[in-house]
Amino acid sequence: MAQAGSGKVVRLKARSRAAVAAKAAAAAPPARPPIVARDAIALAFEAIGGVAAFAEWIKASDDNRKLFYTNLYPKIVALQPAEDGEAPAIHEIRRTIVHP
Repeated sequence: MAQAGSGKVVRLKARSRAAVAAKAAAAAPPARPPIVARDAIALAFEAIGGVAAFAEWIKASDDNRKLFYTNLYPKIVALQPAEDGEAPAIHEIRRTIVHP
């Protein structure tokens, strides 16, 4: 690249993407450890009163009780792993069509 009127040629140093990324990473402040969304929700839940406050919210109105039993409770139960002896694991599912 030439400068106008000076006759000097200035060459730009070519850098690879890896070199640019390494320089940017070295200049950046150290990253905080990542917070998983589940952990953030658990922290917020505890900050607003935890299980006791949740139970009070459920008891506060019939609408809250309905929301709990129709939306939240089925999801919570579905996330809990079955303990040994409760129900056998399903190893196979068969579909059979019976013609009378």
